Amino acid sequence: MSKGSHVRKLIASLLPVVTAFGMTVVFTPTAGAAPCAFSKAGRTGTYRHCANSFALIKFVWSNGASGTTCLGPWGETKLYPDGRHEVTRAYRVSKPPSTMKNAQGKTICRAGQPSA
Repeated sequence: MSKGSHVRKLIASLLPVVTAFGMTVVFTPTAGAAPCAFSKAGRTGTYRHCANSFALIKFVWSNGASGTTCLGPWGETKLYPDGRHEVTRAYRVSKPPSTMKNAQGKTICRAGQPSA
């Protein structure tokens, strides 16, 4: 059994006790989690949004083309290569993303996003 699984089991067993005493527990990402903002492993990029808000993310391809996507609070997206082209960078822009309310009244990202 890995060290990570031991830690998860320990946290899971302690959580009811900690909650009963009204203590606050803060979890930090595991070592395998992507860092906040853009990171890359091989040819695949990852963008991780570490805030309690919606964000418009601009990404740039190796051929100079670019696009945008929306991420919800604490969201993460994979930016996969497309043939010989791959995403070389991605960053949050100040322009707000296009959102909407779903049938349950929850705010979500729209399929189409504004250009940045």
